[in-house]
Amino acid sequence: MTDRLNHGIRALACGLLVLLLLAGPWAAAQEAAEPGADNDAPGQAEPPSTSTRLTISSGLGQRDLARRYPQQAVWLELGEGDSELALLALERDAVASGAMLIVGDEGQSAASGLHGAMRSLLADHGWAAMVLALPSRPMAPTGDAIGAERPEPAADESVMIDVAVAPDAVEPLQGYRERVQALLAAATAELSGRGYQRIVLVGVGQAALPVMQAAMGGTSGPRALVWVTPRFAGADGEAWQSGLEGLEAWSILDLANTLTGPEATGARAAVFARKGMTGYRQQRLLLSDPVSGRDAPMVVNRILAWLVLAGDGASPY
Repeated sequence: MTDRLNHGIRALACGLLVLLLLAGPWAAAQEAAEPGADNDAPGQAEPPSTSTRLTISSGLGQRDLARRYPQQAVWLELGEGDSELALLALERDAVASGAMLIVGDEGQSAASGLHGAMRSLLADHGWAAMVLALPSRPMAPTGDAIGAERPEPAADESVMIDVAVAPDAVEPLQGYRERVQALLAAATAELSGRGYQRIVLVGVGQAALPVMQAAMGGTSGPRALVWVTPRFAGADGEAWQSGLEGLEAWSILDLANTLTGPEATGARAAVFARKGMTGYRQQRLLLSDPVSGRDAPMVVNRILAWLVLAGDGASPY
């Protein structure tokens, strides 16, 4: 009887000890969670500031790509130590037919997708091909950024205007557009500096508007612009229509996908027709959705054939 009693007492003591050990961390966690607790302990991350400046870059593993393609990597200088990677495949003929400056769709590296596959095919056909990745658009400001809706203050409540985010919140896309145009200007200058007089601008997907805007800056030699399954995000859907002035002398090829957006495809052709731009041609192809490297042979063949036919028009190709 005494042994059973002693055994029970020891078991009870062990149980109490375990409860005490478990209660310590739980009590500490509860104390930290109290509204007045000190949560600024060293090493704890501060919440991100709304005034952090946006960094616009294509990213997408540029350093890794440069290591994978050391013979094709070209760093385009954008000023103040800033640079972006381009991949340049040189023509495999003794005399180059010209150079194509290809800007890929948003979110893809310079070596991936349709534009990445076009690089080698064009080199086989005697064209140099420089491929750029399209930088990603910055996200629209949220939270306390300018333009965000705020509740109306009470009559006796003071109003505080947050000006810390103002420089970064006004026109967040302006810096993006300027960077893309600086990138295209640097790429065109690089190709011109290498002696290419024929430079064809090619924009895939959302790169359609940036290459069109770069074309308006003018290039030396023949002037040809190619859209491959063009898409226009947000306000760009109207911007491209108002920016056609200055491209009357250009030869423009619009390669549309028969699987997507037939209404938009027809509407684009109508805009050019109304403006009397006779150098515009639209061709509809059965492509992947979205387009991929599998479509590269068909796209390249259509572009090269069009360049030959366009020799009868404004462009001497």
